[in-house]
Amino acid sequence: MTEMPPRLTHYLEWWLLKGILPLMQRGDMTTACSVTRSIARFARTILKREWQWARQNIRLVYGPQLSEEEVARLATLAFENVFISHLEGIRIKDVEVRSVGVEAMWQAMELGRGMVMCSIHLGSWEPMLKHMAELGFPLTVVYRHASNPLTEKLFMSMRADYGVKWARRSDVRTIVTTMRQQETVGLMMDINTVQGGLPVPFLGAPALCPPGAAKLARQFQVPLALGVCVREAPGKAALHVIDVIAPPSRLGGDEVLLDLTSKINALFAPWVHDYAEQYNWLHGRWKTRQDGTNRTPEQLTAELWPQRQEPFAEITPRIRKILAGETL
Repeated sequence: MTEMPPRLTHYLEWWLLKGILPLMQRGDMTTACSVTRSIARFARTILKREWQWARQNIRLVYGPQLSEEEVARLATLAFENVFISHLEGIRIKDVEVRSVGVEAMWQAMELGRGMVMCSIHLGSWEPMLKHMAELGFPLTVVYRHASNPLTEKLFMSMRADYGVKWARRSDVRTIVTTMRQQETVGLMMDINTVQGGLPVPFLGAPALCPPGAAKLARQFQVPLALGVCVREAPGKAALHVIDVIAPPSRLGGDEVLLDLTSKINALFAPWVHDYAEQYNWLHGRWKTRQDGTNRTPEQLTAELWPQRQEPFAEITPRIRKILAGETL
């Protein structure tokens, strides 16, 4: 694939990142997380589009359950979380991950067909990948490359020590080869899908969802494992295996893919709600509509509120405590 040459804005972004990195690499993880939160709060004033998406996405999911002040508080925590996730990627060796329920994934692999590992951008998602490799899972991670070729090269150099293979979403050959070798393909299920997305609700609102997990499971008859890795403290996280789903029938049509993706989304939803401060609300998750057109954050909320297929989500007791400033 031919890369476009870097633009001036790419160089500016790269120099800014290079200047911030030394600050994030000082001290222990508790100190580094504190510094990173400060950087995130400053970045919030610059990344105005991401700030808009975070607030509108939260409003779309929780509606009147949150006041404007609570929306802003949760969006701020989401900014901090995304920056801390980058910190964890930079200092991957300083993050300790424990496993809960991983035996179910080993049982799935014992079938000898391989596996599709599904996750979302919640908590410590990058340490989760390294942890799976350390556990012995042969993992190829499908990822969306950065639009800035300079930061893409920088981030991928940092990821070289994860012990996993990487495949761009367009690299179908590598993904298929991984399945034929009966290994594991890792996919993120909460990405706005511009082309070929499945029209399935995510967190109660109409969305276009990645079809890859359901298609691979059906084509290669492999199970799907669902997992999230939540942050428990600076430098400590826990991988929770939510469920392992049997492959769907090859005989069904698109409705099989829709049903399976709906099930996956429904299983992730409680984790998003209970760890909402660790979710990546900054992404334009519901931006692209089924007709292929895009919406701004403001248009999105006005249009999709009436289209919700379930009530606005309730705020969990854990999130209520966090928004109230209580110590967990």
